[in-house]
Amino acid sequence: MSRSRKKTPIVKDNGKGKKTAKSLANRKVRRKLKDLDYKIADGKAYRKESESWDIADYVSRWTREDAVKEYEEGRFIDKDRFPTLESFILFWEKCMLRK
Repeated sequence: MSRSRKKTPIVKDNGKGKKTAKSLANRKVRRKLKDLDYKIADGKAYRKESESWDIADYVSRWTREDAVKEYEEGRFIDKDRFPTLESFILFWEKCMLRK
């Protein structure tokens, strides 16, 4: 079995957050158009009211050096869950490198 790895340690919000953000953006457009008593000519005209790339573009980069620094400083780290640096690095690899 081959081991796939990501080329860069990033996490994107492609799941439920995008659906929620899209529905909130559509609701905002519908309410705005309802208040203005404005009709949409065709189905795609709502895109003029809100930018599609602003809906949910979330990318987080977390390098190994950042993870080690956060562990040593004790920020955002549960010491009971990760008693050693090695266990925390395994968690980081699971989240950031493995597919």
